[in-house]
Amino acid sequence: MARQATLAAVTALALALGLLSASGAPAGNARPWAAAHSARRCPQNDRRLRFRDYPALHHELVPKGARGLIVCRYRGLNARRPGTLARSHRVTSSRRRHRAVRLFDALGRPPHGPIPCPADFGQEVLARFRYRNTPDDFVRQDVAGCRTTTNGHLTRWALSKQGSRLLHILHRVTVSR
Repeated sequence: MARQATLAAVTALALALGLLSASGAPAGNARPWAAAHSARRCPQNDRRLRFRDYPALHHELVPKGARGLIVCRYRGLNARRPGTLARSHRVTSSRRRHRAVRLFDALGRPPHGPIPCPADFGQEVLARFRYRNTPDDFVRQDVAGCRTTTNGHLTRWALSKQGSRLLHILHRVTVSR
């Protein structure tokens, strides 16, 4: 029985690949990041996130020109399954997407030295910005605590007026819907 199911799955895959090649889609990708670039969903777990690396990310938290935005909210430490995806939302409005880019880039640098932070229960939001010719930009935002924000190369914090606005938007998009 298992062998028949495997054979059926292989046949379906071969048929799907045949349809793709018949449709005129290119057999190989010129862009090595094409698989990640075309992904349209959130990682199921926030702990294995691999940030991208290209020069623009060393200068800006979110480079200009984002063509898509997916916001992912992850459960905190008090949840039954901490760190797993709780909710996601694809932002289709270009106005809201550009506003999110501006608010992320307006965040200030964290202060030097020790700082007292509110309690942090591990709840996070991941903003996945999609671009036409570059890999996706992942920006992780802590919802509580010092509200740190990072793209893997730059670290900012959202304990400011802009940060409060940004967190309000992220909250509205992933919780209130």
